[in-house]
Formats: sequence, C-alpha cells, structure tokens
Amino acid sequence: MTLTGDYETIYHRYLKRNVSPDRHRGHVVNDRYPEEVPRSTDELAALAVSYESFLYGIEKRGFDSFAVGEQIRVDMTDLSSVDTEALLEKIRNWRDLE
Repeated sequence: MTLTGDYETIYHRYLKRNVSPDRHRGHVVNDRYPEEVPRSTDELAALAVSYESFLYGIEKRGFDSFAVGEQIRVDMTDLSSVDTEALLEKIRNWRDLE
C-alpha cells in the first residue's frame, strides 16, 4: 500500500495534530518524556519541523517511493474521501491470492 496525497495538506494536519491536547505527549515531545513542565500550544507549534524539513523527511526515508509487491495507492489528502470498505476489500482479495 502506498499512502500519498497533497503534502502541504498532510503537513498542516500534522501541525494541528501535534498541538492537540488529545495527542499523547510521547509523540509530541522528543527531548524528554514525561515533560518536567508541560509546554503550551504556542511552544509546541514553535517546535514543529518546517515544511521543508517535513518534505525532506518524506524523500529521505523513501515514503514517496517505497514499494513491496502489488501497490494500492491511497490518497490521504482528504481522509473523509477514503473508501475504507473498498480498500479493505482490495486488501482481502490480495491476501487471498497469496
């Protein structure tokens, strides 16, 4: 499966998720967990990677080109448009061919 989409949209979703109070702090804070003093939303936003670094990470890790076997491309730009039932059916069918 290859997850793809508009990187700018995905980056902004990442930024929003990182400052959400519902996000587990271990995913947000890279220098010390648990934090000695919890950071504010503004402090967390200031710590976020730049868009350029975000893109570099995708390219360097090969997220945009990684492939093993048959590919099912899923555009993650608009999560509400992903037909999860159809996707699961494709995965089941692919698995049954093995």
